[in-house]
Amino acid sequence: MSVKEIKKIKVISWANILAVIYACFGFLLGAGIYLYFLIKSLFRRDILITSWWEWGSNFVYALFFAFLIALFAAFLGWIWGLLCGFFYNFFAVRLGGIKLECEETGNKNKLFNF
Repeated sequence: MSVKEIKKIKVISWANILAVIYACFGFLLGAGIYLYFLIKSLFRRDILITSWWEWGSNFVYALFFAFLIALFAAFLGWIWGLLCGFFYNFFAVRLGGIKLECEETGNKNKLFNF
C-alpha cells in the first residue's frame, strides 16, 4: 500500500466540475420551487386558472426560470471553484495536500493511475 499526496489541482477543471454540480442542484431547486407554487395555485380559490393552456404556459415559464436559476448557480459554482482551486493550490504546497492510500489490485484497467 502506498500513500500519494495531491499537492496541486487543475483550477479550471475543478471550477468546471463544481459549476456542473451547482447547475444541477440549482435546476432541481429552481424547478422544485416553481413547480410547487404552480401546483399550489391549482388548489387556491383566489387564483383562477381558466384553462389547461394557461397552466401549460405557466409550466413552461417555470422550467425557463429554473433554467435561468441553473445558469446563475453554474456561474456562481464556477467562480467558487476558481477560488477554492487557487486557495487549495496555495495552501497545499505550504501545509501539505490530501493524502490518499492506494493499493495495487493487479487489475490492468485502473480507474485512477497514480
